[in-house]
Amino acid sequence: MLTGFIFCNTIVIQDDNIKNMRKVLSISIPDSLERDVRKRIKKRGFSSVSEYVSNLLRADEDLISEKELLEDIRKGEEDYEKGNVIRGKRLSDFI
Repeated sequence: MLTGFIFCNTIVIQDDNIKNMRKVLSISIPDSLERDVRKRIKKRGFSSVSEYVSNLLRADEDLISEKELLEDIRKGEEDYEKGNVIRGKRLSDFI
């Protein structure tokens, strides 16, 4: 379980993993960003900095890099040029 708090302009996160080891992650941020973090937590209904940062980290797992995106586009273009396409009239034709 991640727990956290904001102290001055530093976010401190403690991580209780399966082995009950505690890790502390300290991030120094400008005062303006700290205020923004507090606003986002309240606006989005998070109960703590820890919950908010945990959510951001989980969302980050689903992101791909620009390099990966460009590689996928390049492969798609190659497939298209080779005629490796699926033709359909409805979205269900592609699933």
